[in-house]
Amino acid sequence: MMYRKLPWDSDFFHAAIASVTVDPSDSPAELETLLKTSPDSCLYLMLPHPLPSGFSEVLARRGAECFDRKTTFTKKTLSPSPGTLEIRRVTAPAEDCFNLAVTSGWKSRFYLDRRFRPFQPALYRRWVENCLNSGKASGVWEYRTPDGKLAGMMCASCAGATGKIGLIAVDPSCRGKGIGTRLMGEAENFYLGHGCTDAEVVTQLDNAGACRLYARCGYGIAGMIEVWHLWTGQSVSFHSKKS
Repeated sequence: MMYRKLPWDSDFFHAAIASVTVDPSDSPAELETLLKTSPDSCLYLMLPHPLPSGFSEVLARRGAECFDRKTTFTKKTLSPSPGTLEIRRVTAPAEDCFNLAVTSGWKSRFYLDRRFRPFQPALYRRWVENCLNSGKASGVWEYRTPDGKLAGMMCASCAGATGKIGLIAVDPSCRGKGIGTRLMGEAENFYLGHGCTDAEVVTQLDNAGACRLYARCGYGIAGMIEVWHLWTGQSVSFHSKKS
């Protein structure tokens, strides 16, 4: 069982936050002891899926809630994707790009947990900004219709030999037109250009549309964990100033 303080999260959410990663070999009694003694306001509990015997009772007694079945999709063989839609890499996204990024988090634990929900727009904006400012191996792409309407956006990066999708979103009025598939293809072109040999994307199992998109693009489920939140002390308080 691994316990870690999370300084970035604590600063962003204005509360003491830590994570606890539970291995299948850990016991429910060990988890309960740790939860009883935690000084933090909120714990992110990363648990195996499905839960081993005895853990659900401990979590219920402590008042923890599951907000995510975090699902990792991987693709082991990459190939060029010519596509027919013009996907453009941007260095200074317009406000509609940030707004569309926020909509991709409707199944995120930071939206589903009402204590975090006021922070979710600023959090997703920060993720887009981080992707923009992380060098040549990271970027933001968008697709606009001929009349200028933003129809889709994506953040992608390379970490060693692995390409990673950070965020991907398609405007609800533009879905079913292959835009998500084309964005995924452009990400694959980017990965290949940076020497990546495989790709990874993480989503929520309950986000059925995203799961279908990744499966359609040749990704398969490589792993799944449950993410629970346990509030043990003060709640977070949202500040309206930009974080």
